[in-house]
Amino acid sequence: MARAVVYLQKHKIATLEQLNIVLSGMKQKANQASTGMQKAEKRMKDIAGIQSAIAVYQEQKAVHDKYLKIGWKKDRLPLPRVIRRS
Repeated sequence: MARAVVYLQKHKIATLEQLNIVLSGMKQKANQASTGMQKAEKRMKDIAGIQSAIAVYQEQKAVHDKYLKIGWKKDRLPLPRVIRRS
């Protein structure tokens, strides 16, 4: 309780209206931070998907190169599709 009073005095908040103004400003900042975090999380998820695709590519490149070396063509022997989910 004492910390709350000190905070109010330090920020010169004397009325309920002033407190509501300060709280609405803080709420806007929190909403902006939340929106920024959601965008960053989506981007991180996209990057993780790209990294996963790169790992699968690197893992399967040697097999693909062997098939090309022996003259394999898509219309002859279709390979099963491997779907990985993280």
